[in-house]
Parts: sequence; structure tokens; C-alpha cells
Amino acid sequence: MAKKSWYAVKSLFRVEVFGEPVGVDDDYDADGTLIEERIVLVKAASFEDALRRGEAEADSYAAGEHVNPYGQVVRFRRIPIVEASWLFPLEAKAPEVWWSTTVIPASVTDAEVAVMRFGPDEGEEAVRRRRKYLNAELRLANFPAGSKRVRPKRK
Repeated sequence: MAKKSWYAVKSLFRVEVFGEPVGVDDDYDADGTLIEERIVLVKAASFEDALRRGEAEADSYAAGEHVNPYGQVVRFRRIPIVEASWLFPLEAKAPEVWWSTTVIPASVTDAEVAVMRFGPDEGEEAVRRRRKYLNAELRLANFPAGSKRVRPKRK
């Protein structure tokens, strides 16, 4: 049996909302949809094995549904693509859990690269609009935004 290594497997989901809201507030976005990028760690014998495991995990993650604070049903739909990254041994002081490289023209600015790789800075209003996708059983006040971004200092 081949020795297993750690891989990070990235998958994409579209979070969709169904049904009419029982009421709305200023944060409700009737036209929005949420895209979630998710990375999980799997132990696998090869890239192919990691991709299979990642797809199975992503399918399982997308299988559930919940009700949002507006009384609507929220479902995850897996976008049919996964990407795996072999990880260097995890004994490091700060273990690397994902890496990816892209060759681009030297003329592309750092600010453009940041938007290309991380998306535009959405701001606090967009974070509040995510309420439509949350499970109503969760307390919004205790739920972090999901991620935070360090903004570059302006010169």
C-alpha cells in the first residue's frame, strides 16, 4: 500500500435560497447569490486519490439544507470542479495548507493581483448581506464574518 501524504483540496459551492421571505430588513439582498470556496485537508495516496476524496467530501458538505433568518430554505450546490495541492510535511512551525502559482504579465500591479486572487474588498455592508445564507439557528452576533482581510497601507 502506498504511503499517504497530506493534500489540501479546494472546492467551490453556490449557495442558493428558495422560497419567499417571511419578512425582510435593510440587509436583505433579493438578487444576490453566495459563492463559497472551501479547502479541506485529506490524507491520500496520490493526487487522483486526493481529488476523489475531496469530491466525495464536497458532495457530502453540499447535501444538507437549512432555513435562513428570513424563513427561506438555503441549499449548497457544488460547482463541479476540485483542485488539490500536495502539502509539504506538516511538522513546520507554520504548516502550509494551500499553495498555488500563476504566471502573469509583469505589468499587472499588486493591487490587481490581490483582486484577481482574493476578489474585490466587499466591505461591511456585503458581510451583513450574508445573513440571507445563514442558518436561522445560529446567533448572528456570535458568527464571525468568515474571513478577514488585511488591507494594504496606502502610500
